[in-house]
Amino acid sequence: MKERAVEEAGRGNFTLAEYQVLFENVPAYIAVVDHGYRIVKANQRFKDTFGEQVGEFCYRAYKGLPEKCRPCPVEQAFQRGKLQVNEEAGKTKDGREIYYLVYAAPIFDSRGKVRYALEMSLDLTEKKSLEESFQASREFLDNLVENSMQGIAAADASGRLIVFNQAAERILGFQASEMIGRSNLETFLPRNLSRKIMNALGQKGGEKPLRAVDQEVCFRSKEGKRIPVRFSAVALAPRKALIGTVIFFQDLRPLKALEREKTRAEKLAMVGQTIAGLAHGVKNIITGLEGGVYVVQTALKRKDDRLLHRGWEMLERNLEKTSNLVRDLLSFSREKIPDRRWTNPNRLAEEVCSLFRERARRESTGLHLDLDPLADPGFLDPKEIHTCLTNLLSNALDACLSDPQKKPHQVILRTRRGPNEEVVFEVEDNGPGIPEEVREKLFASFYSTKGTSGTGLGLLVTQKIAQEHGGTLLMETEPGHGSLFRITLPQEEHDFLPASETGPGEI
Repeated sequence: MKERAVEEAGRGNFTLAEYQVLFENVPAYIAVVDHGYRIVKANQRFKDTFGEQVGEFCYRAYKGLPEKCRPCPVEQAFQRGKLQVNEEAGKTKDGREIYYLVYAAPIFDSRGKVRYALEMSLDLTEKKSLEESFQASREFLDNLVENSMQGIAAADASGRLIVFNQAAERILGFQASEMIGRSNLETFLPRNLSRKIMNALGQKGGEKPLRAVDQEVCFRSKEGKRIPVRFSAVALAPRKALIGTVIFFQDLRPLKALEREKTRAEKLAMVGQTIAGLAHGVKNIITGLEGGVYVVQTALKRKDDRLLHRGWEMLERNLEKTSNLVRDLLSFSREKIPDRRWTNPNRLAEEVCSLFRERARRESTGLHLDLDPLADPGFLDPKEIHTCLTNLLSNALDACLSDPQKKPHQVILRTRRGPNEEVVFEVEDNGPGIPEEVREKLFASFYSTKGTSGTGLGLLVTQKIAQEHGGTLLMETEPGHGSLFRITLPQEEHDFLPASETGPGEI
């Protein structure tokens, strides 16, 4: 019996020793506090941090306070007899601020009364410092975003908006409160652009990244107006995991207004130059009209029907020249917003081509249509594009007629779908081509290759209409082999801006 008692006592001493090792080496500050809030025992980690504080009030030891904390986790442990958890801030023995999480647990005596409170505190200083640094960085970035002169909008992987700064509010008229978490990119982006971004967000890793730099488009305001902007878009993909996208955009309305004023002034100056340059042509028209009048009057006096018919033809021919000149001048000088509607490009090409069938037959020139069955309808002004194609076909037939080589001449009107779903029209001929010295003048001034029969405005009007649609007019030519003129138009509404030059990048 005696040996057993010694063995049990040894077990108890070993358990107490283990407890002491645990008490001293646990990675936390531990203090035992009595009902008077004095520390009766503390582990080495506590002493290393707060000093030799046994016998001192806990609130002085931890925080240097003259009175008990409010609220006090030790007091709550005594009163409630349950574990209490609080996050606290104190000061180390060298005056350094420290943050810790306190677990205050009641210690009961053999009669079930709370005799002491055990305070175990986990150091949160490093975590708190990281949180404060993160919060400071977050506030700094928030200030940058909110006070940026550029509009900034960000969306998560589903396309739902999570950032919409003050500049975006000012440019587009939406409030951040009605956009963040409630709307997506399609609310203000062009349909084709939002679709491409959403498709990119839906791609898995390794697919083509989302990236667009310095492109000009029209965003849609709250009132439904087109707002010209220069924008960049980039994917948010930390560690190659796509989580969203951010869009930066600059309001181009002030710049576009200045450009319009500059263009208007240039056009007026060019119209003045044209009037001066066309004085000789106008004089020829007037001479032709006077000649026609003289022939008609002579025919009436002589009662000569054949002479009357010839004089009337002279009048009609010169009146048509006058009408064409006035129409081209007005078309080039005025500002016009295209009256867009969904239009079948193949049907439009057929309609224009039919107007020139008889002329081509008379001039022994082959006129052919090459229509792309995959060409989708385009959102364009059919009357304006009709004018463009009419100008280009007329020029092509004139070029073939003026070709000194007696080869079989051909003119082709072609439709195609561009690589980015653009609507493309091409007019190609195998006439004499355009010499290099003439090429430089075609789009730079009112220059005509037709002598007195042309106004020199046809290509400029065609180029202007293409630019008003956000498209381009390009020329390819080789002397002796013919020319090709290509009109490329955005396929959708609210697509790229007129005469814009997109920077490097892609979506």
